[in-house]
Amino acid sequence: MRLAVKFALAVSLGIVLILVGNGVIRLRREIDLFESDSRHDHQVLGGSLRAAVERVWAAAGRREAMAVLPEDPEAVPGLRIAWVDDPALLAPGALGASAEQVDYQARLSDSTAARLVSYFPVRVAGVRKGWIEVSETLLDERRYLRRSKLHIAVVTLITACMCSLLALLLGALFVGRPIRALGEMARRIGSGDLTTRADVPQQDEIGELAADLGRMAAGIQEARAQLEEESAARLATVDQLRHAERLSTVGKLAAGLAHELGTPLNVVIGRARLVRDEPGAPDVAEHARIIGESATGMTRIIRQLLDFARRRAPRKEPQDLVGVVRGVADLLAPMAAKAGVALEVREGESARVSVDAVQIQQALANLVVNAIQATRNPAPVVMEIGSEQRAPPADLGGGERRWARVDVHDRGEGIAPEVRARIFEPFFTTKRVGEGTGLGLSVCWGIAREHGGWIDVRSEPGAGSTFTLYLPAEENA
Repeated sequence: MRLAVKFALAVSLGIVLILVGNGVIRLRREIDLFESDSRHDHQVLGGSLRAAVERVWAAAGRREAMAVLPEDPEAVPGLRIAWVDDPALLAPGALGASAEQVDYQARLSDSTAARLVSYFPVRVAGVRKGWIEVSETLLDERRYLRRSKLHIAVVTLITACMCSLLALLLGALFVGRPIRALGEMARRIGSGDLTTRADVPQQDEIGELAADLGRMAAGIQEARAQLEEESAARLATVDQLRHAERLSTVGKLAAGLAHELGTPLNVVIGRARLVRDEPGAPDVAEHARIIGESATGMTRIIRQLLDFARRRAPRKEPQDLVGVVRGVADLLAPMAAKAGVALEVREGESARVSVDAVQIQQALANLVVNAIQATRNPAPVVMEIGSEQRAPPADLGGGERRWARVDVHDRGEGIAPEVRARIFEPFFTTKRVGEGTGLGLSVCWGIAREHGGWIDVRSEPGAGSTFTLYLPAEENA
């Protein structure tokens, strides 16, 4: 129900209750006044007749005294004046009152109508001779009361209707219209339009509420602009941290890259000297082929390193996870070889994923670099590709589905439980100064979450560690 209608109904109900109460009080007062006047009239009439009868009776006898009273007791319509000398004819309760020389008045109801009855005892020489009965019908009172009730009802109805109409108009003007404007403003704010304002010119509580909503919208707009700036700054910071971590990994790869490029360069230099010293030798074509293959291999390695180090905007595309993992293996092969660690790729049940290949390569590269550094024996570091049907962690939410996974196994010293709880915290590291920034695993975790996945860790001290990267598999894969 509309607020203006409720307001009008409440006002109307209050007015009706007031008018009805006032009408009841007026009606009760008029009844009392009518009865008081009737009793007073009976008292005056009965007292006068009693005095006259007692005086005449004492002077001339009973017969002359009865002549004072009307011959016809009901000569006046609605009024009865009669002589009663038999106590049995008195109304109930009148005898005791008369015996005590007290006038008796009562409202009586018979089978036809209500009436007011008064008895006035007549005494001559101290002896009671009888009673003068003055009886008046109350039909006129009832007719008057019915007219009064009808008048009160009509006045109450007309007043309530007029007041309801006035309350409805005023409620619609001062309550309904401003509330609708405030509701529209709230809906627009909820939909994101923070420039809207409610047209509420009145200077009251509703006007103050409209002003408060306007200030709230302005505050939200300012906060949203500030939040957008902070979000942009945070994203830029995260991108810088990731780029710095990539450059850190590039620096770790530099020594291995130099070793990897050293052999092809020596081959190129040697074959180039052969071509120079023996221009007419029959092996010139073979030398040129070997030079070309060696140069192509070096170019490929350099291109991989540059692609990995280059900063660019994230771009998710459908990818074959096997290709992404093998690209990481090729990139880190020189570093693994220098460390004396074999790097293996095991292909299980693969799945296609929609990812930014460079970011996923960065995450896997960080995991593999950590595995290489943790390995203290000739055991290999294994990258195993597979898929799994499971539900994600509770903090990620969602139901059970198919996930692509990449396990990075090492046979290092493992991770202590108290350290494992903090390994994804930014700037937390157990490495010596100069060996790590503490951002590698934090960046990996952020990349996994941005792709809708997560990283799981299983480790036992002395038995090695397994980091598993989970990514949502494409449904049609």
